[in-house]
Amino acid sequence: KLENNDIIGVSQYEVFPSLHPGWRHVYERALQGQIVRSDRDAVTRDGQRIVYRWEVRPWRNVDTSVGGLMITCERLSSPTIIPSTSGTGKPAPAIVKPDVLWKSALPVVALDDEGHVLRASAGAAQLFLSSGLQEGATLFWHALGENAGGGPLQHEVLSVIESALRQPSTTVTLSLIAQTNNSPTHWHLTAVDGEEWGKPQVVLAVGVAAAARVAPEADLNGKLLSEEVEKQKLDLQALGEKELLCRQREARLRTVLDVLPAGLLVLDERGLPIYHNQHLTTLLGRPFADGQTVEDWLALSCRDEKHTEEVIRQWREGVWRLQATRKVALASADGLLKDIEMAPASLDSTGFVIVFRDTTESGRDTEMLRSTEAKLQTLILECPTPVVLSDRAGAVFEANPAAETLLGFSRAELRRMPMNGWLRGDSYTARTVALGEMALRGERSAELPVHLLSSDGSGFPAHLKLATVPDALGAPHFTIHFLNATPVAPRPSETPTAKPAPKKAIRLLKTNAHGCIEDWSAAAVDLFGYSAQEVIGRSAHLLFRAMDPTGFYADVRKAFDEPSVSWEFFQKMAGKTEATFSVKPGTDGGNAFTLEAPFAEEPFAFLQDTEEFLLPHADEPNAEKSLSSPVVEQIILPKPTSADLKRERLLIGETHHRVKNHLQIITSMLNLQLSTISSADARDALRSSQNRVRSIAALHQHLYQIAAGEASDFPKFAVGLVDHLRECFAPGDSKVRVVLNISDAPVAEEWL
Repeated sequence: KLENNDIIGVSQYEVFPSLHPGWRHVYERALQGQIVRSDRDAVTRDGQRIVYRWEVRPWRNVDTSVGGLMITCERLSSPTIIPSTSGTGKPAPAIVKPDVLWKSALPVVALDDEGHVLRASAGAAQLFLSSGLQEGATLFWHALGENAGGGPLQHEVLSVIESALRQPSTTVTLSLIAQTNNSPTHWHLTAVDGEEWGKPQVVLAVGVAAAARVAPEADLNGKLLSEEVEKQKLDLQALGEKELLCRQREARLRTVLDVLPAGLLVLDERGLPIYHNQHLTTLLGRPFADGQTVEDWLALSCRDEKHTEEVIRQWREGVWRLQATRKVALASADGLLKDIEMAPASLDSTGFVIVFRDTTESGRDTEMLRSTEAKLQTLILECPTPVVLSDRAGAVFEANPAAETLLGFSRAELRRMPMNGWLRGDSYTARTVALGEMALRGERSAELPVHLLSSDGSGFPAHLKLATVPDALGAPHFTIHFLNATPVAPRPSETPTAKPAPKKAIRLLKTNAHGCIEDWSAAAVDLFGYSAQEVIGRSAHLLFRAMDPTGFYADVRKAFDEPSVSWEFFQKMAGKTEATFSVKPGTDGGNAFTLEAPFAEEPFAFLQDTEEFLLPHADEPNAEKSLSSPVVEQIILPKPTSADLKRERLLIGETHHRVKNHLQIITSMLNLQLSTISSADARDALRSSQNRVRSIAALHQHLYQIAAGEASDFPKFAVGLVDHLRECFAPGDSKVRVVLNISDAPVAEEWL
């Protein structure tokens, strides 16, 4: 009905101001790129029921972004008067009424329950021509010639009509005496569907003369009517059987859905509820009322306005739009707060089904499990006694810091090595025997002396206490090892001698208020391995903590009050090394300080042409003498074996492979997200994040190649990274010009 309206450029919501809010959700889903359709829908307008199908499909721009919507509708049936219901509450089944019946010469009339002639065939109209027949107004007995009201013919006609309506499947005969208007002496009355006249049922009356033979045309029409009536009766019987079968199936299905341990809510395409099971009603104690939306139903279980806004937001953004599972806190009718999980599922573009589950108990169990695990973790890690945990197969899966200190192995190393890597062979056998005896006797703990192996290959005696933790079936789940090292009295030769008093401190470096090095002594060259030209003007934190300048200068200020501090630093040839320093505040303020070596005149000297370095012997009284003195002890670093190198290379390769896979997964997820976003700003932000991940992957690849000895050319890596960024953003040379000025010297991995 929009032929005479100018709707181009007008909002759909202005053209149809009474549009249901559910259509807004349909449009929003279509704008996300989905195709939403309904093969059969119905609407009631002006008392007429119109059945139609519709589809909402997005149309796309050249760049594949959604530019708008195409809405198509197709009417499946013509408007029909909504039939009223019978006494059972269900519309009576309709039958087909052929037009040939009303065009025939056979006298046929349709009567309502009060005896009015609703329609007459051509033969009946000709028969009652003298009585001035008017369809819908003339009474049947008036047409038959009885003009007075309350006569015997009226009572007989009404009685027969009532009998026919009471027994729809039978035919009732009305016998009349000879009439003056040559009307038939017998009328056969049958109840049929009255949808055409807006009534539950009407009566068809067919007139037949008693002795006279009807005309051939009338005989044929009567036969056709009889056959049609019998056919409709059979169809009605078949429809009744099918309806009964469908009702039985629906009853069984509803019974199954009602006993499910979860609430089910079925929504149509516009988000309106069309079915819910009994469990959903008992879940919160609030059933769905007629015409009530999901948001209204959820709002009844919210505590306040802020809680309502959060729950509605979770429903709209998470469950309805993204079709994702969301968990919200809702209050039941009796005031109990429950954690309700909403899990949506699509029904082949015809609606949604939402599964509601009460996860309060399971959430509490999960929280209790996490709390118990956190307590156990804290007890183990903070325990001053060395503790090692192993599974049923004897593999270590946890160790506390005290055990790491005692054995000299890190937690990761203990997890990789077998148990006999830190337990001597005989001690490992004794542990296995002790566990077997504990299982036979049903004991939970045992104690035995053992011999532990440290990371440097030496061994020492200790006391081991075993304790097994059972699983739900009572079988040993894992084993706890409590270690107590046996104290050993030092041998006379190992008795430490008194250390000499430190000599006069030697200044190493001095910084200005900004922390930049402005003085670099010869002792600093020997200690750090860098010349003055390499460090003058650079920040001092680069030598100690390149990635944490704030924390480093905070520690510098704390060290002003200490006689000496032990810091790790980057030595040019040996990598990360530890030494003792004394720190004095500078005169410039800010981050200015002076770093001194309090222990010797020449603290370190490195031989750059070998894999060895010299250390002053702490026990010698002449440790402050030069390195050419014979009291200096030479310490030789052991060279790794081929097996060690092979194992380390394998571990590095496996770690690199896993990290590379994870970075690739992140890149792929960002790429999938890019394909669903139409906003240019959002796409640029995601593309920027994707480039950051790719840059991290490229740097990781470079580090792996350095560790594997395959590459060490940082300038080449930098050029490749910049070329990749230029390829991603494709700027012209007139917009972005890149100039790289990078030293060919290798860059330390810690700085990378």
